[in-house]
Amino acid sequence: GGFVRDALMASYSKLVSLLETGFARIQTGSRIKGVPPAASPEQLSSLLDTSAPFRDAYLAAALGRMQDVVSAAFPGSSRVLPSPADVQKCIGVLHDELKSAGNSGHLAGLLGSTVGKALRLIAEKAEYMTSAGPELRQVSLGPSSGGGASAAQLRNIALCSQLQEVHRSMLSLLPRLPAPAAAALQGPLDALEGCAIDTVSPIFKSALEVFESHVLAMHQQQWGPTSQSAAASGSAMLPVTDTSSYVNDLANALAVFRSEYMSKFIPAPSPTVPSVGSSLAERAAARLLMLWVRHACLLRPLGEQGKLQLAKDLGELQLVIGQGLYPLDAMGPVNRCLRAFR
Repeated sequence: GGFVRDALMASYSKLVSLLETGFARIQTGSRIKGVPPAASPEQLSSLLDTSAPFRDAYLAAALGRMQDVVSAAFPGSSRVLPSPADVQKCIGVLHDELKSAGNSGHLAGLLGSTVGKALRLIAEKAEYMTSAGPELRQVSLGPSSGGGASAAQLRNIALCSQLQEVHRSMLSLLPRLPAPAAAALQGPLDALEGCAIDTVSPIFKSALEVFESHVLAMHQQQWGPTSQSAAASGSAMLPVTDTSSYVNDLANALAVFRSEYMSKFIPAPSPTVPSVGSSLAERAAARLLMLWVRHACLLRPLGEQGKLQLAKDLGELQLVIGQGLYPLDAMGPVNRCLRAFR
């Protein structure tokens, strides 16, 4: 009757456990020396398929519960972003659905695929909630800009932090899940992380363009014997104890970016806490340092005074990028390249 059907559907996880336990007992009880067991492992899937109607209904109900909480937290419109409580409630429902599989690897794999659909729905909803347009790409990093992050940029940073929190919580659960569930979740988690990156990558790209323009300004300086002659004739020239103006400009821009943009991420970008902000900051720092190395190699002519000035600039550059973007100690290949260049 309807009551039995509804009970089997609602308690499908217990039904699967009973079927798997009973199957295991048949295998164990019929195992006699020299005689194959009465049931082979391949037959377990056929046994579980007998409950397919209840399974499908159970998974549909689970997906419905997750879709409801996802839609409540991420409405997919330009309205206000979800509150931390909404995000935590969404995470809690996803965790509960995964835990309901118990010790069943079969059911864990099915629920992993279902939770994966909910994660992809979060990514889809977040795309509609992301701010776009020229305002997102306008980054003012000058000492007198007086601006900071715009409303659109702050919105996307906050949305990125929320997606990152969902991604982090689900990723931390993977080692404790059966292999089928972990495998089913990997793709949706990658998609969610990609969506989080897309929300803020225009900000980092625009900031990187500003940083690169400061680095390229090194070509406007005199590095060769001409500058030495000028010094000998009494003309003004920066002493080696001072850093070049392009490095000072870069340091100011990095300081503004860190205080007005990177500090708004939750958690703030750090090599000790894997996050979208940390990943983008590391890429930006690596690209900026390698750009400096490539263009420093092109400086011609380069006198002795110029070499000393270049060494001074490199030391200061490592300091400001390490403090403003990403620690150099956590960037193995790039750090080794800089040591080789010295």
